Amino acid sequence: MAQGDILSIIKNRPFNAIINGAMDYWQRGTSFNFLATSGYTADRFVGFDTNISRQSFVTGQTDVPNNPKYFMRSDNTGRTGSFGGIVQRIEDISTVAGKQKTFSVYMNTSVNSTIYFRSWYNFGAGSTTSARPSAWIPINLTIGWKRYTVTVDFPPILASDDLRSGNYAEATLDLYVSGASGSSLGYTTQGLTPPTYVGQLDVSNMMLSDGPMAPEFERSGVSPANELQLCQRYF
Repeated sequence: MAQGDILSIIKNRPFNAIINGAMDYWQRGTSFNFLATSGYTADRFVGFDTNISRQSFVTGQTDVPNNPKYFMRSDNTGRTGSFGGIVQRIEDISTVAGKQKTFSVYMNTSVNSTIYFRSWYNFGAGSTTSARPSAWIPINLTIGWKRYTVTVDFPPILASDDLRSGNYAEATLDLYVSGASGSSLGYTTQGLTPPTYVGQLDVSNMMLSDGPMAPEFERSGVSPANELQLCQRYF
């Protein structure tokens, strides 16, 4: 498939802006030790300061609908860094700029806790415009598999923005923060308590959809073959 065709799919897919939101594709492997560092894990997903592994759903389970095969397990046991999270970078800010979206995700926890979500603009290498994060939005986790939703208002692109090649928007789940990072990451400014989640957190069926309501999960509005090609662009 030609580069232009692939970018057209990215811009025009009708449903989920998160590629590999069902976490079907793991071309780099199925287990990653990124404590105190970061890197790609499941295709298109970046892990920061966490161990990531692929786990299989039991056939016939009903906790997460649409019969997903796999989920991502994030484990921070023994972490030493100051920020831990799961990120997907959405190519081309213009695909989300000025739009209201809804972020939804299924998560499974063994403890009641609070983590945070935020979106983020990166304007590309060499840009004179600094990265632009949104405010943190708390997600209060309760025990067991649950679906969580967050409304996201992506800001417009400004006339003064220096938009370079390789720009992207991020959808970030911030799972673990320690030390002085509460100040440097903006939690103190918002009057929030940084997340201190300890242990394993399971994540599945991640979606970023149009509008203020979260529809049932869609993989990305493209065929499995095209979704694989979108994953392979980052492999």
